[in-house]
Formats: sequence, C-alpha cells, structure tokens
Amino acid sequence: MDGADGQDGALANLTCDEGQIAKFEGGQWGCADSLDLADAIDPFAKLAFITSVNYDGNMLDQAINNFPGCSGVTTGLDAADCICQEQADSAGFSGLYAAWLADNTGSPDTRFVKSFTQPYYTTDGRLIANDWTDLTDGSIANNINRTENAGTAGGAQIWTNVNIDGTLTSSGDNCNDWTVNSGASQRGRFGRKGAIDNEWTMTSFRTNCSAALNIYCFEQ
Repeated sequence: MDGADGQDGALANLTCDEGQIAKFEGGQWGCADSLDLADAIDPFAKLAFITSVNYDGNMLDQAINNFPGCSGVTTGLDAADCICQEQADSAGFSGLYAAWLADNTGSPDTRFVKSFTQPYYTTDGRLIANDWTDLTDGSIANNINRTENAGTAGGAQIWTNVNIDGTLTSSGDNCNDWTVNSGASQRGRFGRKGAIDNEWTMTSFRTNCSAALNIYCFEQ
C-alpha cells in the first residue's frame, strides 16, 4: 500500500494530550477525544492484537466455560476464534476476528480472508503489514505485542503452530487440535510476540499444553 509508510511515520511523530487518542481522518493523523480504540486506526485497516488473558492448550473448554457466547463451539479452532471475538467485542471493536492458530482442521491460510489489500495495524496504531501478502512474506513491520485494550501482557510466547506463510507447522504439536491441556506427549508450537522476523509466528520450539500463553487475533 503506497501511503502506508508515510502514514505510519506521521503517527510515530504525533503526540496527543492525556486522555486523547490518535485518529486517522480526512487523510491525516490527528488527536481526538474518542475512547473507541477502533477510531485510532486507518478506517480501511484491519486490527490485530494479542489476548489480554492467557490460555492453556485446551481452547475448547476455556471458550465454553468462560464465554457464554461460545457455548456452541465444537472445535479448538472455532473456540479460539470465539475467544478472539469475545475479547474484540469487549474492547468495542466491530468486525469479525479469528485466531492466528493452526491444527489438523485448518490454518490462517485456509481460514482467513486474504483477498483484501488493506493494511494490518496494532491496537496502538503501529503498522504490522500492508496486506496479507506482506504479512506472510517472512517479516512484519512492528511486533504484535498489544492487547485488545492496547495494553501489554506478560510472557514472550504465544500459541501459533503456524508457518510464516500462514500454513500449518506441525500436525502433531497442536494440543490435540487445541482440545487438551494435559498428557505427557501433548505439546503445542508457539511464536514470540516480541519478534518481527519469522519467529513472530514460527519457532522451532514447542511447550506443554498446560502452559498459559496469549493468542494472536486478526480482524477479517
């Protein structure tokens, strides 16, 4: 997207008063009193965030037990999507959200909307990538380390099992399709939320499914 770099630079140089947020309107960044974080982003952009709550590898049980709106989900990926949607809704965001997560039933490459050409931004207004192609080319412009509320969350690891191109990393390291949090042989692959190279989504490591990590959530 031709104007994305200039927009991102203008945002980086903008200083707003306490209680104000940055807002892209009329072709330029400025300050506004709005409390709607979605207004802080280019209206044509898609938002991405990490969940403010950590989850173990059993997405299914956690979604059903913690969110009444997720009571009908039946798979781990659907449960993770529902968690993302619930947390996006709680922050006042519109639109549909899905988890950057993969298992034997699907991956971002098969589940995400990839046809649009809008950029992805963090909830604090930093450019992540210009579009899907840029998102999956091996690196991102800024790390995705802000929650749905534009805050930070502890820990460096984040559940993924996703290659840099959005495909499945491992058919076995996905906590039994994100439905278990125990068992000596059950592991899950993770990325690093502080990274901007391929490790933002894909590392060579795995961890126990009992570990509590964040989830990446992307607007569709």
